[in-house]
Amino acid sequence: MKIISIDASTKSSGIACFENKKLLKYECLTASSENLFNRIEIMVKKINDFLEKEENIEYIIMEEVIPESTGSNQRIKMNKSIKTYKALMYLQGEIAKLVNNKYPKTKLEFIYPSEWRSQCGIKQSKGIKRDVLKANDIAYVYNNFGIKVNDDIADSICIGLGWLYKKDEGTNEMMF
Repeated sequence: MKIISIDASTKSSGIACFENKKLLKYECLTASSENLFNRIEIMVKKINDFLEKEENIEYIIMEEVIPESTGSNQRIKMNKSIKTYKALMYLQGEIAKLVNNKYPKTKLEFIYPSEWRSQCGIKQSKGIKRDVLKANDIAYVYNNFGIKVNDDIADSICIGLGWLYKKDEGTNEMMF
């Protein structure tokens, strides 16, 4: 089974390609523009360019976009996080539209950050901050693949593996 996993962002997205659990390739895609919608257009084009080079993609896996909550009442923080949340949702929608229109035989699925980290055995809790989680993701990829990558690529690799592990119901044997 061939999958593409994406850690999507409007400025820097990680993308990885797996055949079963074998990592075939990975890349960091970047877009720069002051205008959010121009960045989204650039990013979607770069993702499409990556997808066009691959054949027989069965699934595209993306991290589910979730807003940061403020605690037990689960209200979204009305600051930078809501702006970021909206931008990521716009991007996710454009990628979904791309997959639907250009790759109709490819299934698009989403996985929550807590799910893929749990499947990969990456420690997480409310007390662990984002920068520590990102460092742990990078370390996971280095320890399991022997490659040094940035957090976007590390997350895309872990998203793909986490989804594959979940699909296989916990069979965590990797192929290098």
